[in-house]
Order: sequence, then C-alpha cells, then structure tokens
Amino acid sequence: MLGFFLFKITNKQGDRAIIYVNFDFKLCNLDLSRYIYYMINQHKPDFIAEMKKALQEEKKQLENKLNSIAHKEGSDYQANFADYGRNDEDNATEIADYQATSSTEKTLEERLHSIQDALKRADSNAYGITEDGKLIPEERLRANPAATTTIN
Repeated sequence: MLGFFLFKITNKQGDRAIIYVNFDFKLCNLDLSRYIYYMINQHKPDFIAEMKKALQEEKKQLENKLNSIAHKEGSDYQANFADYGRNDEDNATEIADYQATSSTEKTLEERLHSIQDALKRADSNAYGITEDGKLIPEERLRANPAATTTIN
C-alpha cells in the first residue's frame, strides 16, 4: 500500500518547513512519528557543520596523540613499551611508564571512538539527538561535541 503525508511544521527555533513523506508501507517498516520528530527537532545545518568541523579537528588531535604513545594493531591501539635498560631499576621504570601510557592510551582511544560515532551520527542526520529522541542543547554540544545525552 502506497502512502504519503504532507506536514507543515515549526521547530523550537521557529524554523518552518513542509515535509512530504512518500513511501510503500509494505516495503518499509517506518516509525513515522519518530521520523517526523527527528525532522522537526534537528539542529540547523550550519550548526551541525560547525560541530562536524570541531569533531574532525579533535579526531585529528587524538590520532596524533595516540600515534605518539602507541601503535596500531588492527583497528585498535596498543601502548608502546619503552626499553630503558636491563637492570632491575630500569625494568621497574619501564613497567611503571607502560602502565601510565596504557591508561592514557585507553582513555584517548575511548574518546576517539566517541568522536567517530558522533561523526557517523552527523552523516546520518541523527547528530544532537539522544537515543530516546530528545534534542541535545547546543550549549552542551559546544562543550562536548560527542555528547549523546542531555543534562537535567
């Protein structure tokens, strides 16, 4: 069964739009109310472009930091192990430095993954929206461009 909907809407920022949705109900399992909610509550394209640029810059910085303290193994990073010498004191220093570097590497890699996920959401028109469909305020996204939740 073919269907279409025509909506005149105004979002919270006062922008008005007409949305025309045409689809085959048999071929598409579409939660129409969720789709319309996303269309109404999206951030403006210039804001998303600004945040995407900030995300790409942070991604580059994280990759540079990770490359300075770790090496890639497959799709993940592994902290570099320093070699200071062969005596017990040098070995103890190597282990202590490796533990610190490993902790830093894990933190940077987790942030890198969250940045990559945010870039994917920006490309799929889901950026700035929580999993339950709430709009994340611009102030929060400016503070943390990879945010996936709101703060109450």
